[in-house]
Amino acid sequence: NMRASLSHVKLNAGEIDGDQTYIEASYSPITVANWKNGRLVMNYVKNCRIQRADNLNLNSDSSNIFIQQLDGKGVVSGSFGVVTIANVSASFSTLDLVMQNSDFKLKLPEGAFNFTYTGAQSRIAIPKTLQANARRDFGNVFINGFQDSRDTEKVITINAKYSDVILQ
Repeated sequence: NMRASLSHVKLNAGEIDGDQTYIEASYSPITVANWKNGRLVMNYVKNCRIQRADNLNLNSDSSNIFIQQLDGKGVVSGSFGVVTIANVSASFSTLDLVMQNSDFKLKLPEGAFNFTYTGAQSRIAIPKTLQANARRDFGNVFINGFQDSRDTEKVITINAKYSDVILQ
C-alpha cells in the first residue's frame, strides 16, 4: 500500500502490490516487473514498461506505456501518448480503455470475450476473429461484438476520441 509522488526520478520495481497503492509520476521513467495491484498516474513519462500486470488502474497524460502481459483486470485511460498491451492472458476478467488523442495497440486474448467500442473521430482496425456489428452516426463508430462466444463475463471496452486503435 505504497503512496508516492515522483518527479524526475527513475522508478525500477520488482513488484508493486496493495489495493491502496497510489503512485503519481511525472517526467520519470518507470519499469515494473510485476504489478499486482494499485493505481498509477503518469504525466509526461516517455517510457513506462510493466512486464506483468494483474489489477492495474492507470491514468496517463502525454506518456508512453508498454504492458507486456495483462492477467486480471485493467483500467487504462490516457491522452496524448502511445499505449501498447502486448498480450492479454486468457485468465483476464475485464479491460476498460479510455483514449483521447492517442495511439493504442492491443493483442487480444485467446478464447471467448465480449467487446464494445465507441469511437469519435477515431480509427480502429479489428481482426477477423471478432464477430462484430458496427454502426456509424455523425462521425462516431459503435461496435459491439465477441470472440468465440457471447456466453462469458470477460469484457473489453474501448472508448476512443481522436485516436488510432489497432487490435490484433
